[in-house]
This record gives sequence, C-alpha cells and structure tokens, in this order.
Amino acid sequence: MAATTETRATRWATGATVTALIAFAFASISAADPSFSGLGPPSGYTYSRANGVSDNSVVAGMNYSPSTQAFRWTLADGMVPLEPGTTIADAISADGTTIVGYTDQVACYWDSGGVTKIGDLPGGGNISHAYGISPDGSVIVGVGDAGAGKEAFRWTRATGSMEGLGSLEPGAMSFAYDVSSEGAVIVGNVETGSGWQPCRWDSGGITGLGYLDGYTHNGTAYGVSADGQVVVGVSEGTASSQAFRLVAGHDMEGLGHLSGDTHSTAKDTNADGSLIVGYSNTTSGTRAFIWDETHEMRDLRDVLVSEYDLGDALTGWTLDEAHAISPNGRFIAGEGTNPSGQGEAWVVDLGEASGTDGVVPEPISMAFMGSAFVGVVAVRLRKRRKARRG
Repeated sequence: MAATTETRATRWATGATVTALIAFAFASISAADPSFSGLGPPSGYTYSRANGVSDNSVVAGMNYSPSTQAFRWTLADGMVPLEPGTTIADAISADGTTIVGYTDQVACYWDSGGVTKIGDLPGGGNISHAYGISPDGSVIVGVGDAGAGKEAFRWTRATGSMEGLGSLEPGAMSFAYDVSSEGAVIVGNVETGSGWQPCRWDSGGITGLGYLDGYTHNGTAYGVSADGQVVVGVSEGTASSQAFRLVAGHDMEGLGHLSGDTHSTAKDTNADGSLIVGYSNTTSGTRAFIWDETHEMRDLRDVLVSEYDLGDALTGWTLDEAHAISPNGRFIAGEGTNPSGQGEAWVVDLGEASGTDGVVPEPISMAFMGSAFVGVVAVRLRKRRKARRG
C-alpha cells in the first residue's frame, strides 16, 4: 500500500513538474518574442534617432529640430531626456548604465550619478565629442580640440584623463568612433593628403586600414568587435561607396549593396563580429540592412517581416538606417519613417541573443520547445520506473 501511495504521489509530482516546465518554457519564449518599437520624438521636436543599444534593450539617441536633445529609452519608462540644453547621445555600454555623447559642446557621459563632462585635450578650446564607449564602460573615445586641429582621444575611468591618439601625418586630423573591450582597439578615420582613411589604434600605435578596390576617395571605420578582430565601416569612391568588413589577418571585404543601390555603410557589429548592421541607399532613399556570412546583406525590414512575423508591427514604417546592434546581437536600433511620415527612432528585439555561428538568429517554435520539455521528462520517468523494477 505504501508503495502504491508513493507511486501515485510520484506520478502526481511528475505531472505537476511537466506542467510547470511547459508553462515556464512558454512564458520564457513569450517574454522573448520578436518585437518592434517606435520610440517617438517628444512634443516640440521634429524627429528622433537611436544611436546605441545595450544588451538589455536600453537605447541611447537624440531628438532633432529645433535643437538636439539626448535621450535614454527603456521599455518600462519610455523616452527620458538626459540633460537640458544642446545634447547628443551617441553610444551606450553593454549593460545600459553609461551613455556617452556631448553636452554644451563638451564630451561627457551620463550614468546613475547624472552627467559628467570629461573635458578636452591639452591646449584645446574645450570643444570635444564622445562617440564610443567600451562594452564594459571603462573607456570612452571621440574627438577633441588639440589646438592645431581635431584629434581622436581616449579617456579612461581609471585615470580620469584624456589622451590624444595622434594621426598618420603631422598636424593631420583624426576621429575615433568605437572601441573594443577594455579599450584595446580603437577605430575611426584619419586625414591624409588624398582624403580620409579608415584606421585603428592599438598598443602598437595607429595603422591605416586602406580602402576597397575602386573606393579609394575616403573611408571611415565606425565599429569594432569586442575582441578587436573585426572592423566595419565604409570605403568611398567619387560616385559611390560600399560597406566593408575587415577581419584581422585578411584583406578588406566589400559587403555589397541592396538591390539597385549604389551606396552602403556599415555602422556597427555585435561582440563576435558575426552580425553587421548599417544602411544602403541611392538618391531615391535609404534602407537599413543586416549582414551575416550565411545570408550576406539583406534588407532588415524584409527579414523582420518574413522571418520574425513583424509585418503588422511594421505596417506603414520604413526602416531607413540601422545605427547600432547590441553586443549580444539581440537588439538593433536606428531611425526610420513612421506611418505618419515623421522621422522616428526605433528598436527591434530579435527575440533571442545571437550565437557565434554568424547567422541571424531564427525564432523558436513554442510547440517545439514544449514537446522538447515533455520528451526530456518522459525519458527521465522511464528511467526511474526501470530503476524501481530492478
């Protein structure tokens, strides 16, 4: 009798466990369903743009016209202005706690303590701009006034000081736009006698990255992977331009254009460099793209509609430019045109973090996950029953 009671209790507990596991699986998937959100410019501004996005969907950006206003957006609180006056937010740390940009024409960062100006390079006129921040928030990069002209800088929390990064030629200007983990690799562009060249700084100094064949007029490196091994940006010709990817130890690779376009720019990459976002355009318009090695360059809106079932959410929207992708590859942010014809910042949640296989993550079937849990528990049940018989 005791054995029968124990068996019934075990079956009841197991049934409850199966139910709980399935419920947990469904709840987890539901919470991670793909989604699209327009962030909306507040009253008094004409349009907005998202410039950075964290691993937990916090967005940094700016509202435009009649002035610029930096903002921080979260799903819980919506759009919150960071500072009165003329402000711009350009990038955000991976955990969403630190945002960089400028306020009153001085490079700064915002965190839980408010705004902190980080100053300018020695000899400068206190006119600087922070464009990038390392994933861990310890290093900020941008451009300062070195007295003789604009110069890329590196600022660290550890020292609280700003240092100029120099250039390829004496007196030439340079800009820094992004930085890898712990500040090991910084990317941007540098002035040369023939134009602007993409470049990188590391412990060995500055290196010009060159250009794509046929696009040797100008260029900029806008993004770098967390380990510093993948750099993305744009190489420009006199009549067209092309997004590029440069993997350490390999030649610069052109990423192409969307169908019918003649210009493209890569703006950001995820932590392992497997996903790249940016925009492709002609004189008739601009379209956000996503690139991975398996599918290559694709129209981001088309991907969201066909593979993530976001057609209803995107009705009436055009996604003009993708400016940022989170280090984990889950969130993408940029600017577009809403159904009312107004320029508006947006963020998309792909529903799960990207893996390291270089493929845009596919949505997971709820039915599949539920059956998988049931299968796992059923196998364990059979093993327990065999053990009791033995």
